[in-house]
Amino acid sequence: MMKKMASLLFLFSGGLVLIAFNLDPAWYVQTVLSVLIMSEFYSIIQNVYAIRTGIILPEYDAISIALKKLTKFIEECIERLTTFPKKK
Repeated sequence: MMKKMASLLFLFSGGLVLIAFNLDPAWYVQTVLSVLIMSEFYSIIQNVYAIRTGIILPEYDAISIALKKLTKFIEECIERLTTFPKKK
């Protein structure tokens, strides 16, 4: 539960950053909502499958996967911005 709350807090703070920089947060909100909907849909399908067959499917946390990708992207951007070209 705490992991999910922390993920949501991180996602919402990302939206606040976009607003603070006067950027249009529409694409961000749409992406975040799409990931949340897909995550919950998979959870529902997983639970129905487990009830009918008795086999528990592996759980994938779409929010964590998306946050890892976003973190990697931000780290790469920071790396590019802070790396100076070598002088010859």
